[in-house]
Amino acid sequence: FHNWELLGLWAWLPAFLTAALLLQGQPVENALMFAGLTYVANIAGSIIGGTMADRWGRTQTILTWSCVSLALSFSIGWLIAAPIILLVALACLYNFAGIADSSTHSLVLAESVPPHYLGVAYAVRSVIGFGAGVVSPVVFGWALDASGQSWGLAWVTLGIGAALGPVMTWKLRKS
Repeated sequence: FHNWELLGLWAWLPAFLTAALLLQGQPVENALMFAGLTYVANIAGSIIGGTMADRWGRTQTILTWSCVSLALSFSIGWLIAAPIILLVALACLYNFAGIADSSTHSLVLAESVPPHYLGVAYAVRSVIGFGAGVVSPVVFGWALDASGQSWGLAWVTLGIGAALGPVMTWKLRKS
């Protein structure tokens, strides 16, 4: 669920920012610079997310950042006409939140699986997670085309695909 959203975000964010700039009559040359800036937020997200997991707990950190990320999945596409500075700020937060729980997912797996199964567990997690990350950008593109270029509906596909992540984390928390 995490990779569905994260890899879809990474695949489509530059195109989205380009479309927003075009819609607003601004030069598109800035799109990659803006997208690059949002990817720098990943560095901070990774560091802060890991630190929070140690201080607040694993599942609390995953729940917090996955819910923030989901809120942005369901909203950012509808804001395409918002001022570009707001979109870039939201995209920075989205990238931050999208990656902030990533290392914690790996850590929870390492802490939950007996050591003699850890290699297999990571392999299965990678196949399923990155498999979802391969499919989600395609689904996003289909939604964008089928909807007549509705960026809102396209971004919602990432949220729908990731929505079970917090549910599963909540179940993990209870166990």
